[in-house]
Amino acid sequence: MGYASHVAVKALDTAVTTTSRDDLTIGIALYYVQLGLNFAWSPLFFGAHRTGLALVDSAALTISTWYMTKLFDRPTNGQATYYLLPYCAWLAYATYLNAGVWWLNYGPGKKSKDL
Repeated sequence: MGYASHVAVKALDTAVTTTSRDDLTIGIALYYVQLGLNFAWSPLFFGAHRTGLALVDSAALTISTWYMTKLFDRPTNGQATYYLLPYCAWLAYATYLNAGVWWLNYGPGKKSKDL
């Protein structure tokens, strides 16, 4: 994550086309959004035991990170994508696990106390 954002900022400093600058600017903003979502997940899941809200957070985190990776791909010539794809894969798997925990505890036929 950290080195991929460094690569993106370096690409922003040298970007000459408006499209590249726009993609990198939005991608860097999404970087900070996903940091906030990542920071919020652990207290939601482990602290408050709000697995439903943690699932929503995890899904938003996964989507924003995949989109950020897409935006960083062309302006960094795929370099940032190389560093971000393992993280994207992990987020997809973690979201799947979070969904499983929510389903097993609050799915159909269970008492619903969480989102």
